[in-house]
Amino acid sequence: MIGMVLSPIEQTVLVQILKISSETLGKYTTVQDRLLWLIFIPQILLLIFIWLFADNMAKMGGGTHTGIRTLVAIAAYITIIFTGWYGMYIVPIFAAIWQLILGLALITFVAARFIQPARAKEFMTAGRVLGEKSGEKAKIRKALEHELESTKRMEREVQQMPVRSQEGQASKDMQLVQIRARRAQIEQELADL
Repeated sequence: MIGMVLSPIEQTVLVQILKISSETLGKYTTVQDRLLWLIFIPQILLLIFIWLFADNMAKMGGGTHTGIRTLVAIAAYITIIFTGWYGMYIVPIFAAIWQLILGLALITFVAARFIQPARAKEFMTAGRVLGEKSGEKAKIRKALEHELESTKRMEREVQQMPVRSQEGQASKDMQLVQIRARRAQIEQELADL
C-alpha cells in the first residue's frame, strides 16, 4: 500500500531510513505536507535540540571544545535516526510542539504590539506583588485556622472542667464567653479573606 502511494525516493527516505510509520505517512497526503511536517520542521527542531544537548554535554566535560560538541551532536543525531526514534517519537512530538511554538509566538507578537516594553515591566512587577500577597493570605489563613482549632480545644477543655462553687461556675462561664467571642472573631476573619 505504501509503495503505491510513495515514490521510490520517498519510500527509501521516509520509510526505510527515517522509519516513519504508514499511519503517520497517511496523515500527510501531498509531497509538500510530507516535506514540511515529516522532514523540514522536525529536522529544524531536532537540530536545535541536539545542539543544546551537545553544548551541555561538552560543558559537563569541563569545557566548551567545539570538536567534542560537534562529535556529541553527530552521535546523537545518528542514534536518533538509526534507532527509529525519529519516526516513532520525534515527528509526532515535534509537529505538536511546532504548532505550540507558533501559537505562543503569535500571542507574544500581538501582546508586544499592544503593550510597550516599559509597561510590560510594570505588569511583571504588579504580578509579582499580587503573587506575594496571595502567598501572605495563605499564611494568614493557615495561622487563623490553627488558632481556631486551638480555641475550639480550649472551649472543650473549659466545658469539661469540674466546678465546685458558684464563683467557679461564674469564672468558667466568663472564660467560655471570652473563648466563644474570640472564636467568632476568627471565623469572621476567615470569612473575610
